[in-house]
Amino acid sequence: MRQLVKKLIPLVIAGAAVSANASPLGPLSSSSLTPTKALETFSSIVGSGTFEFSLDTMSNVNLEVFGPLIDFGLNRTFRATGVYGLFSGTTSLGATSFNSPLTFTGLAAGDYTIAWAGVKVGTLGGAVGVAGYAVPVPEPETYAMLLAGLGMMGLIARRRSRQIS
Repeated sequence: MRQLVKKLIPLVIAGAAVSANASPLGPLSSSSLTPTKALETFSSIVGSGTFEFSLDTMSNVNLEVFGPLIDFGLNRTFRATGVYGLFSGTTSLGATSFNSPLTFTGLAAGDYTIAWAGVKVGTLGGAVGVAGYAVPVPEPETYAMLLAGLGMMGLIARRRSRQIS
């Protein structure tokens, strides 16, 4: 049991180090008057807009545009259904419907736009939100350092086990 714990600790530390680098996509600037909000509303039957963000380094990105139900009571609601896509300049990188996630591996550093178009479902209008996060892609040197560290820990554990027996 003790040997198992000794072998699991480095793996847990390595896993925590890799997952700790996830960061939200923000601040998002939307086409509405509130540039730091990731929620936009529209009152006409059809609406469209954009959310923009920048990546400082190559990253894996997960995002989702959704049509949340905002209920004011007495059947007065904001909600939308529609489609969205991710663009780099004018190049489309992928598209899907609201409430369906988009995942991108190895997006280069740069500026990106999430464009959406929707139809109101609520009695007052439509509401559109975006959620997402980016995880930086580690450089090969990071993996080399991780493997070297794990190898050194293995050598130390091996020497200690020889000294005990």
